[in-house]
Amino acid sequence: MSPRLTRRRTLAGLAGLAMTLGQGRPAHSQWPAGFDGWICNIKGIPSFDYVPALIDPAPEAVHAVSWITQTVGILPNFEVLQGAFKTKVGAFAAIRKGRRYVVYDSAEFNWRAGSTNWVETGIMAHEIGHHLGGHTAGIGDSDWDQELEADGFAGFALGRLGARLDQTLLWTAELNEAGTKSHPPKAQRIEAAETGWRHAEAMKQREGPACEIGWLGEPVTLAGRQCRVATLCEPSQSVRIACQGPGGRWQWRR
Repeated sequence: MSPRLTRRRTLAGLAGLAMTLGQGRPAHSQWPAGFDGWICNIKGIPSFDYVPALIDPAPEAVHAVSWITQTVGILPNFEVLQGAFKTKVGAFAAIRKGRRYVVYDSAEFNWRAGSTNWVETGIMAHEIGHHLGGHTAGIGDSDWDQELEADGFAGFALGRLGARLDQTLLWTAELNEAGTKSHPPKAQRIEAAETGWRHAEAMKQREGPACEIGWLGEPVTLAGRQCRVATLCEPSQSVRIACQGPGGRWQWRR
């Protein structure tokens, strides 16, 4: 996979396009021509002088977007679709009639069930970053600034998801070394993603380790009673002992 991110500022080339939806989403089967807003494409600018087939996404793609939005605390109002394209597209973010879409190329994404797909998740986070930055609505500065902002969000999101730095940067592996008119050089983009990741790590340090409530180990017998050790999210009493009382109810020992 060669995730070369390229944006098109105008959608004139989409004139006359009627995107059709395959199975499962009849509400979108009659899209009018084009999208409202900019598109951030991965792997070059696709040719839309034909009708691409858009169908329901892989469950792992939906999970990745939901995972990102829940973890960073934003509403999961991005609709995910997958498409079959004549040329390599990768993924793009777009707006149509106020609705936000993240569309990925089914031939370019390898969603593996039961495992974390950091490359694909990183690309989806980048596209979500474009939406959050208002780039698809025409808000923002130059293309380079917008790409770096989306890269920074991708790094931050993957950091919050628990990715190591090397895992966070996997999706940047094949970016353009020299950059283009619309995209900064690879080194600048890696730096932006790493800065986002380090910001997420700093937040984790301030928050401290996650506290889990639950039993520790198996029950033990104390003074003829079954007792267990529990962990609680209380600064003053993080560990307490409970023993079974009458009726089998667990009671905290003082």
